[in-house]
Amino acid sequence: LLGRTSKLAEKARRAYLAEDNLWKNYNFEVELDSLKNNFKTLNITADNIFDPKNMQAYSKLLGRKVTRDDPIFDRVVDISPDGRFLTLGNQGVRLEGDKLLETFYENMAAQITKHNIPNYEYVGEFIKGLRKLPLGTFVAFPAEIIRTGYNTIQRGLRELQVEGFKQTGMRRLAGVATTAAVVPAGLVEFGKSLADMTDDDMRALRTFVPSWSENGLLMPISKDEKTGNAKPCSNCLEV
Repeated sequence: LLGRTSKLAEKARRAYLAEDNLWKNYNFEVELDSLKNNFKTLNITADNIFDPKNMQAYSKLLGRKVTRDDPIFDRVVDISPDGRFLTLGNQGVRLEGDKLLETFYENMAAQITKHNIPNYEYVGEFIKGLRKLPLGTFVAFPAEIIRTGYNTIQRGLRELQVEGFKQTGMRRLAGVATTAAVVPAGLVEFGKSLADMTDDDMRALRTFVPSWSENGLLMPISKDEKTGNAKPCSNCLEV
């Protein structure tokens, strides 16, 4: 029985990771396309990729001084003819011409995806240890939302400083503001409709939830038909 349970858990984990990776890949392609369009306005080519003016733009976007030796220009992985990923060494490989330009674009898009999309591989030991405390079992989710939210705002502010990227930066910051304001409130209202709860019921709910949840956003997920009490899902909204 334990063997079957462990196999089912592993299949569920693989299915979750597959879906998670699908969205990361989608975001990578969107960011890659956006970067190419934005850099075209700066007239960046394989011939002038290392021009001082262009290097200043890269430095503003990455938040660090970029030199010709920066790993952002190196290809670390590649795909073999049979479709497998190949690691090209710890230091990567410096290509030339259009392949150098394409590698630079891909590395930039990969960095945005890494910093702006939730990835539970980046959750530290401290956050993992919080699962042992009475804070809910999904502490990794709000931790990643905080990390990626901060990174998204930081990226948007950097893009506002670079000609050709200002519209992208404004859209990115507007998206953060909209998500922070609209999505949590929408989920609460959706939960209220599912549990058939009123505003008075929600106020009553706060009188018996744990102290660490009473000031957070509470999304009711169901109502006990015998007692009439709601079952809240607080840890999915408290960030």
